[in-house]
Amino acid sequence: MKLLRRLPDKTFTVIVMSDGGAQVKKLRVQGRHVNWAVGGAIGVFGVLAIALLVSVLIPRQTDITSLESKLVAEVKKAQELHDKLADANSDVVQLQSKVKSVNASLGKVTEYANRLKRFTHLSDPDRNLALGPLVARGEDGDDGALALSVDHNEVEGTDAAAQERRKMRAGIISRQVDVMEKEAVLTQKKLVILERHFKDRQVVLQSTPSIWPTRGVHASGFGMRRDPIIGVYSFHKGIDIMADTGSPVIAPADGSVIFSANKGGYGLHILIDHGAGVKTRYGHLSKSEVEVGQKVKRGDRLGLVGSTGRSTGPHLHYEVLTNNVPQNPYRYILD
Repeated sequence: MKLLRRLPDKTFTVIVMSDGGAQVKKLRVQGRHVNWAVGGAIGVFGVLAIALLVSVLIPRQTDITSLESKLVAEVKKAQELHDKLADANSDVVQLQSKVKSVNASLGKVTEYANRLKRFTHLSDPDRNLALGPLVARGEDGDDGALALSVDHNEVEGTDAAAQERRKMRAGIISRQVDVMEKEAVLTQKKLVILERHFKDRQVVLQSTPSIWPTRGVHASGFGMRRDPIIGVYSFHKGIDIMADTGSPVIAPADGSVIFSANKGGYGLHILIDHGAGVKTRYGHLSKSEVEVGQKVKRGDRLGLVGSTGRSTGPHLHYEVLTNNVPQNPYRYILD
């Protein structure tokens, strides 16, 4: 349906009168001219309406687009921060694991080095080679073992307090790692000196009774004890290792057999000279498999566990002597 009806193409007369009818004017207008005027007015109005609409909507659309861009940027920043925090937490946990592993390894090296000192006389303070346990000096001056702990509540979060906690934790870890690095360098230097010294004393080390002569159960230790036969206290010159009859007995170090026979309370026993004043004795054997004058190497089979001589049951009586003075065998055993 058309909103405006087109006027016929005729001539129209428009009469214009003043108040009182004193003046009268006539205007002749063609119908097509009226149509043009009305159409033009409508066109101008339409253009103005569209211009107004565009001037209102375009800025609004621009604002929406800008807001969307800002939201996307903020979401991206939040995701990046989340990823960084996750990486930081993971790094702290991994560093904790590495520090514990390194600390444990260095502790084992130090303990082993300390045990080796006994056989090379490196405990002499004049040599400045004492190897102590790995410790870190605390801020309060006390010594404490190196250790790391990570509280996940301290490394999580995005606020300023959480960031400060992570910074402090990173500083503590960094200082502890620095201490460990210094300890590692110091331990390495000491072990280099030990290695050089061991090469010079290789014969002594090979002749040091440092392994178990048999496998079994500890029955009696070195020193004063109640005699299992007569019940009075007396000095026990070695250790007793309870084992089944026939269990193998091996040489704990290189040496020469200087005795192999059945004699006295030791029953059938073997005596080995390792040199440098060190000797070992193996008592109550059921069988000897070596002869006097025979050279033996660490690990060579000497005989079999038994219960000969003054004995209450099958076991090995094992002695270590330096310059014929009994020593505690446990001080020499490494394995």
